[in-house]
Amino acid sequence: MMKPDSYKISFAVFPVLIFVILGCSNLGRFTQSGNTTSSNSTTSDKNKSDTSGAVSSICNNAYYPVGENTVRKYRVTYPKGTLTEREYTETFSDFTGDTFVVNTDFDKVKAHINWKCTPDGLLATQYNNTVNMTKTGGSASVETKDFSGVTLPPEDRWQSGEKWQAEYHVTESLNGLDGKQAGGGDGIVTQNGEIVGSESVTVPAGTFDTMKAVLKTEVDITVTMKGMSIPMKVPIETTAYFAKGTGMVKSVTKMGSGIGDATSELLSIGK
Repeated sequence: MMKPDSYKISFAVFPVLIFVILGCSNLGRFTQSGNTTSSNSTTSDKNKSDTSGAVSSICNNAYYPVGENTVRKYRVTYPKGTLTEREYTETFSDFTGDTFVVNTDFDKVKAHINWKCTPDGLLATQYNNTVNMTKTGGSASVETKDFSGVTLPPEDRWQSGEKWQAEYHVTESLNGLDGKQAGGGDGIVTQNGEIVGSESVTVPAGTFDTMKAVLKTEVDITVTMKGMSIPMKVPIETTAYFAKGTGMVKSVTKMGSGIGDATSELLSIGK
């Protein structure tokens, strides 16, 4: 049985890895951004309150198309004996000028990710995961203090050798199993991307000519609990395939030595 202090340390890292566990390979998971909750409200319920306006032309990126009626549906499969197969959808809302929101829906767990369009590319402006452990009363949240860089390059720079980076300064707040604050954390999340070539990829939604990108995230955070400072470094690597006019059609995320890979594939895209 895991000791109480060991449990707390593991719990501290949980919000950092929530999308690795649930989405593993979708774009939203790579950005690790937005507010993740176990709410039972639906994405469509959220959209009913949206106030959308004209969107800037710099938000148009054929390798990551967004729109109020765009819906991409994915299936995630995990190594045998780890997690069960699941599906999720990706929709978009709150288009106002050079900003929009990406909504990722895993049924009971949802993420709403704020993005900003810039001349240098698309940028997720948050690394902000909130997790409520309903059976235990524990919770943890990550707040973004500062951000910089690019999450995805502009359309005209999607070619082999293109590199980009985004960086987030984050703080973490932890509540224990009794609901009381148990500790906190502070650190940097660095995300690096590189286009490494082109490849034809077949998924349930069809066969696509894609650009292949390697996406690397490193979470470097120090968690403080009961007067102890615990430095943690968590590397995450995903290989993702983006088709022009469609978006991400497949991704493969390494789940750790000896565990295997988690694979996300596009099931359908609608408008």
